[in-house]
Amino acid sequence: MQTVRVKILDREYLVRSQDSADDVRRIAEYVDRVAGEIREANEGLSERKAAILAAMHIAGEYFQALTALDDKAGRESQRIKAMIYDIDSAMG
Repeated sequence: MQTVRVKILDREYLVRSQDSADDVRRIAEYVDRVAGEIREANEGLSERKAAILAAMHIAGEYFQALTALDDKAGRESQRIKAMIYDIDSAMG
């Protein structure tokens, strides 16, 4: 486990993680970008509220990605079943 210094919304944090330092920094940069965009779009928004909205936004993106992967896996499974059926049919 390592400790990585990151900056989010102009505050520094020490993050302990088993992930690589580069991965931790990349994630922190993304969180900082999303929280910053939310804060810019909502003048006077507190840092805490911006962080909560950023977390909600990122979680929403995560769940949309999971749904898309599940949908793709379902489509691929159907294609594979169809190919197996076609092969079985061709082989008699």
